[in-house]
Amino acid sequence: MVGCRRAVADEHGYFLAELGVTKVSDFYMGDPRKACYVRLRASPDFECNNPTTINYSSIEGAPLRDEGKRWADHDYDNVVYATGPLAFRPCLQIST
Repeated sequence: MVGCRRAVADEHGYFLAELGVTKVSDFYMGDPRKACYVRLRASPDFECNNPTTINYSSIEGAPLRDEGKRWADHDYDNVVYATGPLAFRPCLQIST
């Protein structure tokens, strides 16, 4: 299974990207933590739009961790995964 989800962070920097109804066995090695990574794409602040390497956010992506939060909804078991922190840094301005 290969896919990409776009999520926009709120004013506190939190985001939610739902994977939808997915069987765990569909993920690489049967584990979303080994198959999914989070990367920064763009900052709303043009002057602070360079991803840092904190948690590998601009290299291979930050790994997921199991938050231990689960609940049943109809016939599905839901699991919450988290990642981070991730950060942008200011763009370098070179004076001539």
